[in-house]
Amino acid sequence: MDGKSLEGAVQFFLDDAAGFAEDFSMGRDVAQAVKKVSQADAEALALLDLRVFNTDRHGGNLLLLGSDWPKMPGPIDHGCCLPPWWALGEARFEAWMDWPQLSDQPSDAARTLAAEARRQLPRSCELLKELHLNIASIATLRICTCLVAVGVVDLGMPLAKLAQLMVREDYSEFSWLEEHVFASAGQEGAKVTVGRNRYGDKLIVLEDIDTADESVFADKLVGRVDSISVNSWPKFAVLRLTTTTTTTHCSELVPPR
Repeated sequence: MDGKSLEGAVQFFLDDAAGFAEDFSMGRDVAQAVKKVSQADAEALALLDLRVFNTDRHGGNLLLLGSDWPKMPGPIDHGCCLPPWWALGEARFEAWMDWPQLSDQPSDAARTLAAEARRQLPRSCELLKELHLNIASIATLRICTCLVAVGVVDLGMPLAKLAQLMVREDYSEFSWLEEHVFASAGQEGAKVTVGRNRYGDKLIVLEDIDTADESVFADKLVGRVDSISVNSWPKFAVLRLTTTTTTTHCSELVPPR
């Protein structure tokens, strides 16, 4: 600005907001819920938050847009996304996690979105690298995009169920995703230990990644997490496994360095 380089944020004002999502009842079943927000729009919102590991999607950070029903979701405030891979303990999706639209099998549109996100992952990582996002946070996008693709495209999991793999039921214990990331990091040579904060919450403590090239470690970590056997997924996921899907492993999609 005026010949000077400044740091800041660009914001877009939404002038057709009907209110915050927490101000509206979504309905108790899918038939009622889709009259408020369509399944396709609900799924697109959930896919976004899952891929970027949003830690702040409460009802006050989600607007409903438009004067007619169904309304469009208007997600706002994305400053608490993409934490480093070793800090995945605070996923927060309460704004939509109990929506009935997301308790059913994903639509064809959701499967297409998840598959395309996986296909475009190397390019997405390249763009984030150009914006100087750190490698550990880009690894989170890679891990979560792969997890979403396997869950939605390959297993046909409801998005609300998939979210349960990322959210802690008890902050004193790791989520399903954290358990596997922690194990995978150790298997790839990282020196990781379990710590506790002052509240007693469990933490992954990264001491050393045992390599001079963090990008190399990130590739190995993502590949290791992506290779988790379907047999290691919760039973509610494995029961939905489809045998007709051809899986593209994210370990095959290495972003340029």
